[in-house]
Amino acid sequence: LAFGSPWVETVKQVLRKNHDLCIVGTRDLGVARRFLFGSTGSKLLRNCPCPGWVTKPDPNISDLNVLIPSDFSDVSSLALELAVNGGQMIDTKIHLLHAVEERIDNRMCLTGLSDEKVAAFHQEKRDEALQSLNDQLAQTDHRTLTHPVELHVIDGPGEVVILDAIEELEIDLLIMGTIARSGIPGMLIGNTAERLLPHVSCSVLRSEAH
Repeated sequence: LAFGSPWVETVKQVLRKNHDLCIVGTRDLGVARRFLFGSTGSKLLRNCPCPGWVTKPDPNISDLNVLIPSDFSDVSSLALELAVNGGQMIDTKIHLLHAVEERIDNRMCLTGLSDEKVAAFHQEKRDEALQSLNDQLAQTDHRTLTHPVELHVIDGPGEVVILDAIEELEIDLLIMGTIARSGIPGMLIGNTAERLLPHVSCSVLRSEAH
C-alpha cells in the first residue's frame, strides 16, 4: 500500500525490491482505442527500470497472437527470444515483422534511375530483410513451437506498419525491446516506440537489453 502517483510509487517499489518484471492492468478508454495514452501503464512503459507488461482488459492468455517488430538488433532478438520461450509454455502464434522505409526509393527516383532499376533495388532490400529475419529466427528454439513463426516484410514507416499489423493480424500482445538510454535503464528505444505507444490497442510487453 502506497500513497502518491501510482506510476511513481510503482517505480520506487521496483527500485527498492529489484523486481524482474512489473505487470499492470489498464482500462480501455473506448472509441479512440488509445488505452495506454496518458495512463499509468504508459508512464511505466517509459520509465520503469525493469521490463514491464501492460495488459488490456480481458486478455487472451490461452492462445496468444504475438507480434515482434524487428530492426535486426540485439534488442529485437531478445524480444523474439522471450516470445519463443513463452510459446513453449502456452499455445502462441508469433509474427516477426520488419518495416522497409520508402525514403531510399524516393531519393533514388530523384537521381534519374529508371523505375525498373528502382524496383529491382527495392526488391533486393526486401529479400535482404527477409534473410535477416530468417537469420534472427535461426538463433532461437522456434522449431519447438506448435505453430511456425510467420515472417513479414512490409513497406512503410515503422509505426504505421506495426499499427496496421496489430489490427490485420488481430494481435493480442506486442513485444518491444528497450535499451538503456542516457544512463537511465528502462527507457524506450527510438522515436518509433514513442510515437507508437499512444495508439496501440493490444497488450504490450516491454523487454530490456543491458
